[in-house]
Amino acid sequence: MTHHNKVSILLIVLIIVIYSLYQTRIVSKIPCEKNLTETFIGNFVHISPLHLLSNIYGLYAVSLVEKRLGTKKFCMLISFILILNTLIETLERRILNTSCSIGISGLLFGIFSYELLQKDNVQPILISSLLLSVITDSNKNASIAGHLTGIISGIAASIFL
Repeated sequence: MTHHNKVSILLIVLIIVIYSLYQTRIVSKIPCEKNLTETFIGNFVHISPLHLLSNIYGLYAVSLVEKRLGTKKFCMLISFILILNTLIETLERRILNTSCSIGISGLLFGIFSYELLQKDNVQPILISSLLLSVITDSNKNASIAGHLTGIISGIAASIFL
């Protein structure tokens, strides 16, 4: 990664720090309430080392998107996807009573969907990171909802951004 990947690096550091807070028991409550704040925070929480590593790999893969788009447009893209994911997941939790979803996989799926609709081809590293994310997600029901929400948000980002 280079200086063109500031946001991707920041996200990697953030999820590692938050993971460390859970591993040291400084923080122990998983943010699963049915409100916007806890749903948003859940994007950055990882409690499984394998899921954390797969999402770090995914963030490394999307750093190529950051490099292509530039930091400003990449920030707009991830902000749009994270906000829309949070709104949709909060509604899912309240209306459909879905289980809690944690991890940054939804964002990764959103960026993948965006890239798929914006370019003729998608980098193989991005595809491999998504497959790894699906395989290592510890809660399969939550991952389906989180990944699907990310895909919807990425499609919306490709239309509106």
